[in-house]
Amino acid sequence: MSEDVNLLIPSNKTETLIFLENKVNQQISDFKARRKFYRKETYRFTLIIAGLSAITTILIGVSQSYDDKIISVIALVTSAMTSFVTAWENLYGFRQRWIQNNETLMKLYELRDDIEYKKVRSGNQLALEEIDKFNDRYKTIIKAANEKWQEDRTPK
Repeated sequence: MSEDVNLLIPSNKTETLIFLENKVNQQISDFKARRKFYRKETYRFTLIIAGLSAITTILIGVSQSYDDKIISVIALVTSAMTSFVTAWENLYGFRQRWIQNNETLMKLYELRDDIEYKKVRSGNQLALEEIDKFNDRYKTIIKAANEKWQEDRTPK
């Protein structure tokens, strides 16, 4: 069993670098997917809220011209729906998560580019100390993203 565990741990500089690059690329892929989801949800909720608000405004205006109570009731319902959808969007914070995921993604891109640059500069012969510094940056980026997520989720 311990031999199987040791197979997962990189044993030399090349394997260590490949291991780190794979971790960075996997996180880039994950953050890209999340960013896309949160951006889509942000747009969707923004359009729903704007649409409900516009419909409510139109219904209120129309209800002034006609003496039909049903139009006023529908306006109240769309107004309540607007409040509900706004609260839902604020609860899940799609816009904030979209921005946060984008910031993290940019930092991961920068890290990936710096690793690539160092590899080219050094003829693919990075010292373990350099790889460790890149790994520390990677962990700092992921830790900051996790802390920001926890901070946003903690009731104030």
